[in-house]
Order: sequence, then structure tokens, then C-alpha cells
Amino acid sequence: MRVLVVGFVIALWCGTANAYVLPGRAVLGRYLQRFGPEERLLIRQKAHIRVKTQGQDAIAVDETVRYRFPGVFRSDTKGGAVERVHLQVDGESLTLIDGKVDPMPRDRFDRYKDLLLHRDPDQLERVLSHYGVHSDICSLGRFQGSVVYVIGAQYPDETTAQLVIDKENFWPTRWILDKGSDPLTRERLEIRYGNWSLVGTAWYPWQVEFYQNGELVKTIEVEKLEVNPPLPKALFEMDRLRSMQEPMERNKPSLENKDSEPDEIQKTIEKFKKIYN
Repeated sequence: MRVLVVGFVIALWCGTANAYVLPGRAVLGRYLQRFGPEERLLIRQKAHIRVKTQGQDAIAVDETVRYRFPGVFRSDTKGGAVERVHLQVDGESLTLIDGKVDPMPRDRFDRYKDLLLHRDPDQLERVLSHYGVHSDICSLGRFQGSVVYVIGAQYPDETTAQLVIDKENFWPTRWILDKGSDPLTRERLEIRYGNWSLVGTAWYPWQVEFYQNGELVKTIEVEKLEVNPPLPKALFEMDRLRSMQEPMERNKPSLENKDSEPDEIQKTIEKFKKIYN
């Protein structure tokens, strides 16, 4: 009899707990409420990217990141002699590497900013839905010892795209982007947000980690954050940035060298694209 009573109490408690799980949209709304009235952010950060080539485990690059709310983002990255500029304005993006437009850029290391850039509930839901996270599904779970909301999946299922938000502070802690159902070909990217800190009116994660198929491949560590600094509008003009690219003719090999190996600059550019994208 005692076992039955205990079982009944546990079942009743579980049913009650499940009844009080906030809808995913409400959780996202509570998250967005944590942000202040800041209009611009300027961030200096260091990125450590694992390469595992030629005995080198990782490289460190300097990044300058600028946000202009709503919907405008720019990152400038310098790795050795190569520079990368990534600009996004209202959903349209452009990437330049060493002064030339990258015709087929991949954005896996830029996606982390989507949770920080979009502060309108409808827009954020659209972005998450684009990556397979559907806010009509929400469950309670645990991650790194804390109780969390899992949006887009039923905990403890980790095989589908999902966003994990801390239940107490309503900060994102984990974002799983999952592509495909075949475990042999599936590319799984996981982004972890940590060390949320307040500077002025702005909350921001001072550490972001990227895991590719379960392996840590990149870490971002914020070094300095400025709230509402002056940011020239020209930095965010898509046409202006596109017009600044170097003419493609500068990279065409001469006829007498058409069969030669790419020069060291081109090798560096290709390596940078590979490790960063």
C-alpha cells in the first residue's frame, strides 16, 4: 500500500510540474525582457580556433564585433596576414576575405549572434524556426546541474535542433543545430553561452563555445565591451563594403605562371577560409 501511495504522489507531482511548464514563446519573451535599452554594442574579443594541422592545435585571432539594434551586425577578424569582414543587415549578409567577396561563405561561427541580435519575439522565433527550433515544443530538463527549459524538443532528447534556456535567469546556455537524420553524414553544431555579465545596461555572454559533432572547435572570450559607442553608419553600408573589394583581376595568374602552385598569400587565404568557415 505504501508503495502505491508513493507512486501516486510521484505521478501527481510530475503531472503538476509538467502542467506548469511555460510555453516556448513565453520563455523567449522572458529572455528578451532581460535586455536593456542599449542601441549599439562594440566588443573586442579573442577567438581560439582548433585546426589540428602541421602540429598546430589552435590559432588565436582578434575579432571586433559591432551590433546596431535592431538587425545589424558586423565582425572584423584578423588572422595573421588575412582579414575577414562579415556584415549582416536585416537578414542580408556579405563576407569579404582579404578584400574579396567570398562567393560561398558558411556562417556556422557567426550564428551565435542571432540570439543576441534579434530582440523582437516574432523575429527571434522566425530565426529559430529557420534552424529547426520550433517554439511550440517546450519541456523541462537539466543541463550542467541547472534546471532548464528545452525549446524545440522533449527532454532528454538531444537528437533534434533545440534551444536550452536557464530556468532561473532565462539566459540561453545551449543551442543545438542539427542537420540531417543520418548519423554518418549529419553535421551537428552546438553553441554554448556562458559567463553572462552586465556592463552598463547590457547583458552579454563573455564566453561562447562551439562544438562540431561533440568536439570543441572554437572558443570566443570577450575582452572588452562598450555600450552605445559612436559607430559610423558607413561601417554598415552593404553597397559601400561591396564596392571596396579588390578587383578579381589582381588574383588571376599570368599566362606564364598559369600552371604554377598558388602563391603564399593565396595559400594563406584558403587556409583561413577553411579553419574559419
